[in-house]
Order: sequence, then structure tokens, then C-alpha cells
Amino acid sequence: MGGMDYPDLIDWKRVKVTFPPVPRRFTNNDLEQAVENPDFVEENLPPFPCHTQAVERTVQLVSKASKNVSGQDGRDGFIRNTIQSRQSMPKFRTKSEYNCVN
Repeated sequence: MGGMDYPDLIDWKRVKVTFPPVPRRFTNNDLEQAVENPDFVEENLPPFPCHTQAVERTVQLVSKASKNVSGQDGRDGFIRNTIQSRQSMPKFRTKSEYNCVN
């Protein structure tokens, strides 16, 4: 496999392509209306936080997962395990507070 452009470097037969989540909320008629009236999207789009600590933590976790595992399933498992571990053990200051998750 080779290519000069980024899309050519991806083996599209092996990748599961999904529709982006934000446009998925809109019907075809909504999207046509958005082309005619750009304010339509802004008026009907729910507010998405983009500069919060939670978003920064998520970006950091996804970046760490991408460095440690390969593939979408591996990355998803890494992220889910990390979140589960954080929920079961939100804080610990000493070794005696550490609980092994089985």
C-alpha cells in the first residue's frame, strides 16, 4: 500500500467508517436547511464544552491510549479500563488504601 496523500495511506477495506456524531442528529431536511441558513445549525446544536478540565483529561487519556495500544478496539478497552479503575479507586494516598481490581 502506498500513496502520496493521507487518505491513500489508509486501507479503507479494513477500516470501519462511521458517520460523525454531530451531523447524525440532523435529518437530511435539516442539513439542507443549514446550507441555506447557517444560523440554523447554531440555533439547533446543543452546547458542547470544549475548554473544560474534563475535556482536557479526555484528550490526555485518548492520547495516552493511542500511544500504548493499536487499533480501535484496543484503544477503547484501554480507555474503558482506565475509567473503571479511576471510578473504583478515585484517590489513594497510602498503599493500604489501594484495592486490586479483579
